Amino acid sequence: MSPPHSPQKSGNSGTTTSVFSDVAPGARRFGVVGWPLDYSLSPAMHNAAISFLGFNAAYRALRVSPDEWEGFAKNVDLDGFNVTIPYKEKVLALAQSLAGNVAVCRAANTLVRRSDGWEAHNTDGPGLLEDLRDHAMAWEGKSVVLLGAGGAARAALFALGPGARFITLVNRSLDRALGLAKEYEEAGGKGEVRVFQDIETSLRGADLLINATAVGLKAGDPSPVPERCLRQGLSLYDMIYHRETALVAAARATGARAVGGLGMLVNQGALGFELWFKDDLKKVKCDPRLLRKIMGDAARAALNKTS
Repeated sequence: MSPPHSPQKSGNSGTTTSVFSDVAPGARRFGVVGWPLDYSLSPAMHNAAISFLGFNAAYRALRVSPDEWEGFAKNVDLDGFNVTIPYKEKVLALAQSLAGNVAVCRAANTLVRRSDGWEAHNTDGPGLLEDLRDHAMAWEGKSVVLLGAGGAARAALFALGPGARFITLVNRSLDRALGLAKEYEEAGGKGEVRVFQDIETSLRGADLLINATAVGLKAGDPSPVPERCLRQGLSLYDMIYHRETALVAAARATGARAVGGLGMLVNQGALGFELWFKDDLKKVKCDPRLLRKIMGDAARAALNKTS
């Protein structure tokens, strides 16, 4: 499968001039920042919504390598932007204010420009819960196993924690998982959090398994979970959205309910779009369900075009 989007590089200076060279003066500028970005569907989704609603704006992909991050951060000339791997934690240093649970989960995916500087939001958690509801995958009062301890896992933990019976964190680096569990507890997080390094032990009796790692992003990535650990009656949610991962395929083969993360992507994107265009959306009276349909259709079309 070829990449669904061919992003442009921001340049060593961190400026975004070349990326928006085709955009008319006066248009508001937004984008997604990450490394790599070969799989991003965000430009397709956001530009489809901008076009449909007739807003004077543009959204671009900005490939910023770790070596370029500091230069980008000092010269951000955008009206708002998303961040993905590996900057969801690092981006907090840019923010003057932290909205929602960003202060406690210590990760953000959406930056909103305010009069006094950047305001950091995390729409990943709410986007995940929205899609779990849409797929009737229960987490409240259930045993949840969460793979990973990075930015996406942080958002999921703080969103799921208050409702789950308990959450088990599983990560290759045990110390990182223990650190995240400690942060959650110290931040007053509700619900029990357990930490395991052994996935087989952690999945015994689990109701919901969520993959919040990057395993599956690359074609040919193996499943992070042995097939023997998967079973009928288990629900699996894989945040990877641009292909059916080996994990999803293995889970379905065992009779488990399994879905990819496209719905989460659409929901988190729509929530960010609503933050950036709040007043504009009120003027055109855009229903949130319509916004999600526009963005979801654009994401699926982009995937189909490159599959």
